Amino acid sequence: LDELPLERIEQVEEKIKGLGNGRVIIQRDFDSLETELQNPRIQIAKLRKEQMGHNDEIVLARVRIFTLEMIVEDIQVCH
Repeated sequence: LDELPLERIEQVEEKIKGLGNGRVIIQRDFDSLETELQNPRIQIAKLRKEQMGHNDEIVLARVRIFTLEMIVEDIQVCH
């Protein structure tokens, strides 16, 4: 996402706003926008995948903590 310059994002926004004003995006513009959006889409998918991995790590850590708490509780009950 950082690779897409702010100026280009603003141009895309203007074209999208223009649709409501009766302007038409020609196929070449649409294809160009689709091509430009491929890399950000890939980056987003990668970030989502990384986040899922982090979520799995968090769940695993919580399970380990819970297990340790149960062990400590069992030890306290026995003594």
